[in-house]
Amino acid sequence: MPITAIGGSGVQVVSGVDVLHPVVDSFLARFVAEYSPSRSEIDALNNLVWGMASNGILSLMDFVHPIMGSTAGSQALNLLSTSFPIVFFNSWTNASTGMRPTTASTANYATFGYNPSVNGLLNDAHLGVYTRTNSAVGSVIMGCYNGTDFHQVNASTSANSGNGTLNAAAASISVGVTDTRGYWLANRRASNLQQLWVRGTLNATTTTASTARPNLEIANGARIRGGGARDFPSSQEIAFGHGGRGLSDVQARTLSILIQSFNTALGRQV
Repeated sequence: MPITAIGGSGVQVVSGVDVLHPVVDSFLARFVAEYSPSRSEIDALNNLVWGMASNGILSLMDFVHPIMGSTAGSQALNLLSTSFPIVFFNSWTNASTGMRPTTASTANYATFGYNPSVNGLLNDAHLGVYTRTNSAVGSVIMGCYNGTDFHQVNASTSANSGNGTLNAAAASISVGVTDTRGYWLANRRASNLQQLWVRGTLNATTTTASTARPNLEIANGARIRGGGARDFPSSQEIAFGHGGRGLSDVQARTLSILIQSFNTALGRQV
């Protein structure tokens, strides 16, 4: 397949779909200042984005962190725009396999400016994360909690402590799993419909009513609480993160396949 120079990024790419998606082109224009991607990495991202776009998923995203490269600067970038860049606090390990707090500590966390009350919708929301670490402790890999309302993903093998809850006053959508590695998706499509997907399988559904959107930033590596406090720290390695509007069942399954394929192409799949 011929090499083609594409758009504002000036990147030359061999792509499985032959044309660089405009979102990828815009991202690469920022990304190449932080990291020099290989053709296979560009191809993996391009195939992911075209797959998301063709299945009506891309337009439902508020932020997408593909966590590419091996530096804090490259992994901080939001695929979609210059909004919601990740800011790392204290000790993090950034590698080609992903990003993780060096140790589980409330001092080691990362924020990116996304506030469910400001940026999200009450009854139309999702939060997804791909983790490469099996965890037996109750730790929130991404989320916030205002003391009443949860917006979080907690991936743990402890009995029924793995949960994903969005804009509700009870962390009631829980599932016991034996391996927390892979893709987790908390999904809300209505005031009385909330789902938890694990590795592309619908593991739990609840009619727990939505209550309110926490007026707090979401964090990685811990859970933000009111007053700037943090709890439930995690040392799990994250290899993809995103959030936005609610997904259909077909879209949820499709996105799981696309993200797994993306991480497989980068050699960091679990």
